[in-house]
Amino acid sequence: VTHKVIVDNLFGSSAMQPAGVGTLLKSIESMLAKSAHGNWSVSQLRTALDETDISAEHKDVWVDVWRSQREKVHAHVADSASWTDTVKRLAWRVDVVTSSKLSSSAQPITEPTAIMELRTGKRVDADASGVLVFEMNRAQLSGMLDEVKRIETVIARCGGSRGDDDV
Repeated sequence: VTHKVIVDNLFGSSAMQPAGVGTLLKSIESMLAKSAHGNWSVSQLRTALDETDISAEHKDVWVDVWRSQREKVHAHVADSASWTDTVKRLAWRVDVVTSSKLSSSAQPITEPTAIMELRTGKRVDADASGVLVFEMNRAQLSGMLDEVKRIETVIARCGGSRGDDDV
């Protein structure tokens, strides 16, 4: 959507001068960027809008749109800000070897192993850019899960609380 399309469709019958439309659109773009980046609550957005000269009707529409689209907008901003690959898909299966020609004992081998496949790629790209396949025994899987729990604890500690007053 171009600037001209927005102006023609939204402000075509408006008495607002083109310079005023440009200024309004720039302020809206700036406010949207700040609110999306900060993941503002509805009340935070309303407080910020109250400090502008936007009409009450426009404020109400903006707040209604923000209430319904906030999470999508913030997720898009967060995803597009990532420069590193992310896990696109995780697949796994458990294999159990029941016997082996290499085993010198008469006892069958029954140790299960997890076969893991991670597909990675950029957050905003549709296609995965890499595949990593590896095998883990019970002890290795347990160690990895312990590390994931430690990571989860650190993220929860650093995450803080979010003001969810969007009712």
